[in-house]
Amino acid sequence: MGTHSIRIETIAGTAAGIVTPICLHPLDLVKTRLQVRSHAPPTWGDSMRLMRDILHEGGGRALYRGLSPNLIGNVTGLGLYFLLYSSFNQMLLATSKAKRDGKGRLNMYEYFLTSGAAGAITTILTNPIGVIKTRMLTTPAHTSSISVPSDSYAYPSFLIGMKTIYRTEGMGGFFRGLVPGMFGVFHGAFQFMAYEKLKLWLVSRKSCTDNLLHLPDTGNIKAVAIKPTSLTMLDIAIASGLSRIFANVLTYPHQVLRSRMQAAMAETDINQRLITIMRSMWRENGIAAFYRGMGPGLFRLLPGTWLTFITYETVKTMLGERGGV
Repeated sequence: MGTHSIRIETIAGTAAGIVTPICLHPLDLVKTRLQVRSHAPPTWGDSMRLMRDILHEGGGRALYRGLSPNLIGNVTGLGLYFLLYSSFNQMLLATSKAKRDGKGRLNMYEYFLTSGAAGAITTILTNPIGVIKTRMLTTPAHTSSISVPSDSYAYPSFLIGMKTIYRTEGMGGFFRGLVPGMFGVFHGAFQFMAYEKLKLWLVSRKSCTDNLLHLPDTGNIKAVAIKPTSLTMLDIAIASGLSRIFANVLTYPHQVLRSRMQAAMAETDINQRLITIMRSMWRENGIAAFYRGMGPGLFRLLPGTWLTFITYETVKTMLGERGGV
């Protein structure tokens, strides 16, 4: 994998970052608002009621409130992530250990390491965008505040939100929720470790007739040539879906913690710490509080994952990279 391949990986990741939020932003809006609520145990009916409230609040446009920071965050985040991920993979593949392997592949622990490192750097650099996005998603556009863990003023635009946070909270305001966000690095690491191994497993499960190109008979011997193995869209959907579910079950609570911390304004919670929020959530609803919003999150989970990875692999293929293993 050279510089050209890394460029293709980055473009493919950026394309995925555009398609997914445009298609699924309303579900992300509902999930985020549920995560930052601090009253009443979560129920499956909350999602539909909240969707109706949002539509009543501002019509169809209200479902796309906060789309601009969501787009900016996804495009920046996925583009940067795949740039770093492919670069780190290339660095490890160049080591003598990888060369002795002779397969040109990393093992699952190395995939965990490279995806984790890429995720950590991306999380730090894109956290400010996440803060603005969360506050825009958790506040109605026509009011100045909403009942969330603390009062959050509605930002009319991404730039106004940036200026407001800097003026009222300083640079520290842009990094609220970074600590639980760093725990989220494990989500990406688990997901990509599982995704890469599932792709290999799916390829190994293909029948010989799918992998052999039969050539004309030469005497009594039938000559065959191995076709370059590639993954279909169904293969990509299976690998990405299972890996995302695996990672989500393990790491979902950090998303709730991060949303709570990012939604909190400095004026009311300047001394609030991660442990304080965790204790408060436990007193509210026990373990259920740490999985608040998982209903719409699960509903959004597979479509979002399929869109992201199918777009990513398809663009790679179109740009000259083989979409399979």
